[in-house]
This record gives sequence, C-alpha cells and structure tokens, in this order.
Amino acid sequence: MYNFVEMFKFKFLLSFLIISLSPICSMPASADQEPAAAPPYPLKVEVRTIKAEGCLGEGNLPEKPIKVEAAIEDLTSQLERLHYSRFRVVDKLELVLPPRKRRKIALADGHQLSLRPVATEGDTICLWLKWKDKSGMQLLDTRVRFIKGESMLTGTEHTSDTGLILAIKVIPL
Repeated sequence: MYNFVEMFKFKFLLSFLIISLSPICSMPASADQEPAAAPPYPLKVEVRTIKAEGCLGEGNLPEKPIKVEAAIEDLTSQLERLHYSRFRVVDKLELVLPPRKRRKIALADGHQLSLRPVATEGDTICLWLKWKDKSGMQLLDTRVRFIKGESMLTGTEHTSDTGLILAIKVIPL
C-alpha cells in the first residue's frame, strides 16, 4: 500500500512524463506577433481509453516486455515508458470536430472530454483539452499541440494500482 508521499511522487512523475511526451502550444512571444488561426477545416479525432494495470511503483520501469492488446500495439513505445506492466483498451471513439467549435464527449467510467481547435501551424494542430472525471473534478485543462496523424498520451491514476490513459490522434479532413 502506498503512503501519501509516495502516491504524490508517483502522480507527479506520471504527470511530468505525460506532459513531456506532448509539447504544449505556445502563445505569441510578443503582442506584435499574430496568433495562429484555428483550422478552418473539420478534424477527425480518435480517442482510445486505456486501462493501465500492474503498477510498478515509483522509479520502476518494466524489466520484461509489457503486455499490450493488439488494438494499441502502435502505442507500445510510449506505453513502455510508464510504470505499468499491462495495458488494455476500455473504449474507442472516433468523431469529427467541426472548425472552431467545442465538442464534449462521454468517455468510459463516466469521464468527460471537451475538445476545441485553437490553432494550426505547419504539421501541428493545437487543441484545447478539458478532461473531467465522473465526479466532475477537472483532471486536465490545457492546450496541447498534436502532430497530424500521431497519437498523444495523457493519463491519470485511477486507483492505487491502475491508471487511465487517453490516446488522442488528430487528423485533418
């Protein structure tokens, strides 16, 4: 059983790892710079909800290959950086996000995700993400830059030995 300090360290480490895997959108460096415009075209968004099990604790990465379902094998290189040994898909959603519009979607376990296109620059698309758990507590409220067609991971501790991960992919239509 984890004590409070160990759980806090683990949550901080998980959050740091997830944020380091996805660059955050930047604001213009000065008032003279024009912010990038939101994409004027619809976006296809794929959201896979993944349950991470077999928590290894702080500082312990899997020594043997992790167990990943076939539906998320494309994420293996990202998932093996996390402190869990087994990963399985709980839910998979695909939706079309209209230009400049916010969309709320219901996720597994009563969680809710709001998405809104913010900007586009070259091969990147910036979305505003708001993720709330089933009690309405905000887990994430930030802008994230996606590389077109690549999955980005974000997650949270679900119980003391499991995690809940969202794999989000954005594709322009």
